[in-house]
Amino acid sequence: MPPLTNIYPLSGKKNKLLLTFENQTGDRNLVPIPVQDGDSFIFDAIRFYQKRFTRLKDGSLFDPTIRFKADDVALEYQVFKIAGIKPTSYKSFSNALAATISMEKLQAGYEDTIATNTKYYYIFRTIDRHGSISNPTPVYEVEMVEDSGVAYPIIKIMDDFESPKEYMLSKPFRRYMMIDAADQQIFLNEDKTGITDDETALTGIDPVLGTANKSLWNDKLFKFRIKSKQTGKIIDLNLRFKTRNITDGNENINLCD
Repeated sequence: MPPLTNIYPLSGKKNKLLLTFENQTGDRNLVPIPVQDGDSFIFDAIRFYQKRFTRLKDGSLFDPTIRFKADDVALEYQVFKIAGIKPTSYKSFSNALAATISMEKLQAGYEDTIATNTKYYYIFRTIDRHGSISNPTPVYEVEMVEDSGVAYPIIKIMDDFESPKEYMLSKPFRRYMMIDAADQQIFLNEDKTGITDDETALTGIDPVLGTANKSLWNDKLFKFRIKSKQTGKIIDLNLRFKTRNITDGNENINLCD
């Protein structure tokens, strides 16, 4: 059976969570939920052993469930973790194994590191002493909110997976439009530029702009579509944001083509 999982914030540590696990007892017939690539093979072998492989004329299984039973203590607990991107299915966690907690080493829990104001998604599984895997737990959504120096956790269980939505961002305007990079895209990234504490920006090194996770410079193509509400006529603007570094002058100039 999947573990009973507890998630605790740690006092005075806004970037830490404590995860603890309890062995869950039970005996249930459930539809198996693969997470990693090799799970389907394991579940098929268990289905064959339990003689639940009979199929109907349309190819579907007569009984899609297999028997899950906790008949001994857990050997390991698996922690799967996704940062910032809401999962659309359990397969979203296929390459997201963050930790394996060994009960043979008497590990009472797992201390995880997170960033504030970022949503994290967790699932957990049990591996018993026979190497059998449990179904995953529900998806836990965890965020450590930091506001004005005060940090507090928001922990909840996701109700259901959402299908990816196709949408277009739009914004009305009346007379003027300005297209510009956000502040986090134009700040000098000192780490990637290679500027140390005792240096200045006037080192002859090509500067790297942007402290955001995703950069908009040089290789990204953006399309801005302007549509008249009255006539329906459309103008498309295809833009790339490029940087040009002037090393012999007094400043670096950032151009938008």
